[in-house]
Amino acid sequence: MLGELKIIDEFADKFDFRMFGPALLEKEVSWPVDYNGNPMLFFMGLPANLLNKKLDINLYCNIFITYDHEDDQHLYDLSDKNPEPNKSSCVILSDIRSSKVKKTSCIEPSKKLSISESGDEVPYWLQDPIQKSNMSFQFQIYAGEIDNMFQQDFGDEFYYFFCNENCSEGNVFVQIT
Repeated sequence: MLGELKIIDEFADKFDFRMFGPALLEKEVSWPVDYNGNPMLFFMGLPANLLNKKLDINLYCNIFITYDHEDDQHLYDLSDKNPEPNKSSCVILSDIRSSKVKKTSCIEPSKKLSISESGDEVPYWLQDPIQKSNMSFQFQIYAGEIDNMFQQDFGDEFYYFFCNENCSEGNVFVQIT
């Protein structure tokens, strides 16, 4: 569990813990699509061993979400009440030794992320607890910080990331106030 993330106003390398930019996917892996068949947005990426120290240092965790800058539907799609969260966000693990940079749906440039030293072990600002079987809370980021850094409209919510122990499954959730 990492806690709250902060965006650093520095350009990020493809292997960094970062927000946006291109995804790092293996050649045979297709870009994920949402429930409407639209390409998901590469939201963030990080070395998988930051989430679980037991994982291979060569694994990279790519996190994707559904997003449309023209309306707020993505917020409802990412709601923790959505019965099919895998159609609005997903995780793709890649081995960096055989991965290539892909740019199907991304916001440029990518920026580095850091972990806030808050010491919190659970997500905060939740209206209701988020319970997902076989997944645990890993980190959260405030949408207002994303909006300020990238001049995008991600709403006024926190985005919460949950994944399973080996990081092969995960989802991003928001709670709409």
